[in-house]
Amino acid sequence: MNTFTRRLAAVAAVGAIVLGGLTVAQAASADVTPGTITLYGPTPNQLVRGPAITSGTLDASPAFNGISVDQGCPVGYRGRSDTLVYQNGVKLGSIATSRNSSVTAYGATGLDGNPIAMDDTYSVPGTNPFVANNSFSGLASPLVSGSFELRVYCSALSTSINFTTDKWFSLTLTANTAANTWSVPVTKKATTVSLTASYTAPSGITLTGTVKDPSAAVATGAVGSITFLDATGSTQVGSGTVSNGVGTYTVTGLTPGNTYTYTAKFVGASDPQYNDSSLSGTASASIPGANQGQTQITVSIPAGVGSLSLSGVTGSVSLGTAALSGGLLKASGTLPAVTVTDTRQVGSPSWSLTGQVSDFTSGSNTMSGSYLGWVPALAGSVNEGTAGATVAPSTTATGGLKVASTLASAPAVTAASPTTTQVGATLNLAAPANTAAGDYTAVLTLTLA
Repeated sequence: MNTFTRRLAAVAAVGAIVLGGLTVAQAASADVTPGTITLYGPTPNQLVRGPAITSGTLDASPAFNGISVDQGCPVGYRGRSDTLVYQNGVKLGSIATSRNSSVTAYGATGLDGNPIAMDDTYSVPGTNPFVANNSFSGLASPLVSGSFELRVYCSALSTSINFTTDKWFSLTLTANTAANTWSVPVTKKATTVSLTASYTAPSGITLTGTVKDPSAAVATGAVGSITFLDATGSTQVGSGTVSNGVGTYTVTGLTPGNTYTYTAKFVGASDPQYNDSSLSGTASASIPGANQGQTQITVSIPAGVGSLSLSGVTGSVSLGTAALSGGLLKASGTLPAVTVTDTRQVGSPSWSLTGQVSDFTSGSNTMSGSYLGWVPALAGSVNEGTAGATVAPSTTATGGLKVASTLASAPAVTAASPTTTQVGATLNLAAPANTAAGDYTAVLTLTLA
């Protein structure tokens, strides 16, 4: 994956707006984008935070020894923060002492807008009540087996939580009360099996299966075995333990002069990351007859021949000074064309070039990146890819370029010759008329994958 970050030079409004240097006239708060919650185990000492954990016992107290969120509480919701447990939409109870702006000695509360980070390195190990002061089994209302939520609330008031309007981050967990355990659920990945068959003297055929991610052409780290079957997929002929994504089995005692066809599937058993596969395509090999001879020819084809690259990314774009139009502060600019060069071998997967913008900032003022949109357009005379769809500026936190959007994309490689795609875009900003004046800057990240 190639990731390029560019600083948008910006805009000035009647009170100002600057994208890369964007100047505006008065910032409105936007809805909160959910953050990522991470839990941590016991700290070895007061200098080192414990390792990240994804499971534990329900009766352990405290339930965890550290907690972080990759962003802080949003503007307008920095009165207090709390950690609560919910199941099926019902609050079961608090699992930590409420945090306010005076408890910074116990960690980063998120109430200053910085990411939340609290653990036992800020206090005597095992006794930081603002991280956790209870076990999952000691809540006011008991957990039952199944999915539940850990919520980190950010409240507007320092004295209470408004469960209707206050913001919160969520981590989904799974409880098994019979086993007294909790865990972070893992979404398993799909798999396919690529099968080959080759003659092995004097009367055998060696079957080799490679477990792959459907979207990639390389072996996975799957753990389990490959079951080899006849051409119909109904009769097993053998199995091989998977190592580095590959499993083999040799069928012996076959009749000379005949051709044999097989299929295969991956069985992950207890693999935590990969699902079992469906049946593979077939592969065949022949056993030489009495008057036949076979010579095995081998050749190595290197993986990942060629490359996929992004070039021509400029350092900044200016949107100039925003002007009031139709009740909104509007500005526009041009994102110069970038070039995607694809020299990979035939069969390599499709690619997509996406862009996502951060929020605009001007001193302590913030303007949502969702107010920025674009109109992608191809620039070269011969392009393998196609331009992405128009993204209009939005008034919500889940719209505009605040959400990763496609600038260009191309299908899987079908021709061996190198291909290029040149694409740029018109950038359009539409911010509320009450946006605070200032020179605003945001960062647009282009990602090729």
